[in-house]
Amino acid sequence: MVRRAREGIKCTSYRPIDYEKLHSKIAERKLAGQQALQKLKHIKAASHHQKEENLTKQHNIVWQHELARLNVLRQQLQSELGMMLLNLVDSDDNQLKQIYQDFHHIESVLADDFFKFKESTTDAIWSLRLSCIFNSIRVLKKTLQNQ
Repeated sequence: MVRRAREGIKCTSYRPIDYEKLHSKIAERKLAGQQALQKLKHIKAASHHQKEENLTKQHNIVWQHELARLNVLRQQLQSELGMMLLNLVDSDDNQLKQIYQDFHHIESVLADDFFKFKESTTDAIWSLRLSCIFNSIRVLKKTLQNQ
């Protein structure tokens, strides 16, 4: 006690503060907090992206089911319409038979024309594609030989 009185009243539980060490610890904790915040933001963005992706998949499935249902309905209606037309043609009205035969003939002519058009355009495109590939290979070979 006498010594404390001579040296001044000091508490032994207090130590001198190393401010550089304190600042470095604060900086480390701030950095760790920022990294945790970045991870949280990344997880949140990934969750949002996954949620959107799942919603898109669900919409796609719903639209596929609806498309299948509508295709079945369209086929049923087309078959009913075809049966109705055949019933009308089978009747005794020659004028209706002639109209149906004309429509059938025009439909077959259009189908043939479309097939010829498609064949002529796709053949031309494929030959153009093959010639481009052949020319690019030839140019590549020449450049490799010149090196």
